[in-house]
Parts: sequence; C-alpha cells; structure tokens
Amino acid sequence: MISEQQIKAVLNLNAAGRYNHFIKQVVDYEKVWGLYFDGWATSADNQEQKLIPVWPRREYALLHASDEWEGFEPKAISVNEFINTFIPELVKSNYGLSVFYVADVGGVDIEITQLLNDLEIEACKY
Repeated sequence: MISEQQIKAVLNLNAAGRYNHFIKQVVDYEKVWGLYFDGWATSADNQEQKLIPVWPRREYALLHASDEWEGFEPKAISVNEFINTFIPELVKSNYGLSVFYVADVGGVDIEITQLLNDLEIEACKY
C-alpha cells in the first residue's frame, strides 16, 4: 500500500523522475499496471500515435480510472508477460506506450527498445 503523501510526491516528479520511479517499481514488484475494460485504455500523442498508458502500481492506475476512462479497472501484467507478449503485440499493432501517465501532464513517451533496455539494466541490479 502506498501512502497518500508518497503518491502526491511521485505524481509531482518531472517526466524523468516518474520514468525512473516506474522502472524501479516495475522491476521491484514485477508488475506493470494498465486500465482495462473490454480492451486496454488508450490515448494519443501530438502526432496521433496511439498509446497505452501504464503505471508501476495499482494505486496510480486507479487514480486515472475516470473521465474518458470511466469504468476501466486497474489490471496487472507480469513483467515477463509485458516483455514477451504485451510489447510484441503493441509493436505489431503500431501502438506505443505512455509511461506513468499523469492527468493534465501526460505520460513519458519512450521508444520501446529504450524501455526494455532500462528494465534489463535495472533487473541486473537485483
């Protein structure tokens, strides 16, 4: 369980801080969280690239289950499934990821190869 104070502090981090927090938390807890309701919640970047927002913990995903994602529920994906199944499906469908999306700020849009590399580097520390 994450305290409300910690949630606020992390949500106030800049994009690089939220991304680094995401990498560490995902490797530590071995899960990635998205919002799901008859399909994954999606957004788009300025170039209309379709993105799937992901978070490091259930609590952050749950905070965003409103407005356009009303009725969506947090759903976990194991790190192994995320790397071996989810990401290849994203690439095949021409979707990207919006890492640690925050309302009114957006998410960190990162190349999937960079994300995979950063997860691998962090995992080697354990």
